[in-house]
Amino acid sequence: MTVSVLRATPADVPILARISGDAFLQDRQTQMKALGKNGYDMHAMALDGIHHYLAAKSCVVLKAVDDLSGEIMGWSCWAFRGLEKPPLTPSDVVGDDVAQDQSEDVKWRDQRDDAEEAAGQGDRASAAEKKDDRNAAEAAPATTPEDDDRIKRLEAMTGDDFSAWMKEIMPEGTRCLFVVSFVRGAGTALMKWGTDLADEAGVFCWVHSSEMAYPVYKKMGFKVVRELDVDLDAYAPAPPPPPDKQWGHYVLRYMIRLPNTKEAQTEE
Repeated sequence: MTVSVLRATPADVPILARISGDAFLQDRQTQMKALGKNGYDMHAMALDGIHHYLAAKSCVVLKAVDDLSGEIMGWSCWAFRGLEKPPLTPSDVVGDDVAQDQSEDVKWRDQRDDAEEAAGQGDRASAAEKKDDRNAAEAAPATTPEDDDRIKRLEAMTGDDFSAWMKEIMPEGTRCLFVVSFVRGAGTALMKWGTDLADEAGVFCWVHSSEMAYPVYKKMGFKVVRELDVDLDAYAPAPPPPPDKQWGHYVLRYMIRLPNTKEAQTEE
């Protein structure tokens, strides 16, 4: 099966959001978060997030379309740091084994704002306002154990870890590409679009990977340089559905792919 990797448009957002919602139904961390006080509606977050990505100056949203049926198989979003975003032209058709690339990896909320700010071309004022709101919330009086929202504590912990990573990997003057979002099938084609650009520019790529997306990134040459092992039961608001007795651990992986250039090959 072959797919075409094309730029997504606002008209695609409902389909891309549905793909996101469906993909994360089997993700353990998402299942656990859905049991929190405020729920966790991935479809609703995707509707907002994808519109935001499409408008961001530093991001490119892609869709993988089956050449025979015209069906959208998956989507991704790449961000550019210190590089010009490529012009609005479709990429080449690329062959891809869709069955082997059913993965998902999406960043929303605080991580989305941090990623755009790190790219250097996002709405810095908007991101600053949202961070001020978070700081005000952190300064509020401590809640009782009964009122404590474990999911918010989990999101704060993973969000702080993500922010610290970006400051470390992308100091001032860094040139790179990074994966903001990747959902569902045709993973090789969606990743190749960005890795080819990185190779041409001679820059590295990085990603903050979910458990299910990890095999696709590994296949494309990304290597793990740091891990965050989360004990989901420490944050779970309720036990998992039977027959499971524990949610278990969930590993978030920070991965880097170095450019595949003649110079890099010579150095190796």
